[in-house]
Amino acid sequence: MALFHKRYHPPGTPPGTLTPAATPPPPPWMRLVLFDAGAAEVTENVTLRQCRELAAAGRTVWLHVQGHPDHQTLLGLGETFELHPLALEDIQNSGQRPKIEPYEAQL
Repeated sequence: MALFHKRYHPPGTPPGTLTPAATPPPPPWMRLVLFDAGAAEVTENVTLRQCRELAAAGRTVWLHVQGHPDHQTLLGLGETFELHPLALEDIQNSGQRPKIEPYEAQL
């Protein structure tokens, strides 16, 4: 049994292209942590809508996603947190080693 499923794009597909899964995955479990120098707030099992509202608070945000978000959720998270398209592609294709990549204002 394979632990990871890597999706391969057709030849010629531009980098950062997201393709919907053939069968929708179960909804992911998400934990959002808002923090600053004085405090941290943890919100368990947040929705995409809650992420948008809480991220607008102007504090530092850490989002932990357990599972595989569906195509629309992934696009919504990318829009909410201004994630780089290549980072979104890496999230969708989880069959690789963990890594950290620096982008303009994010890791």
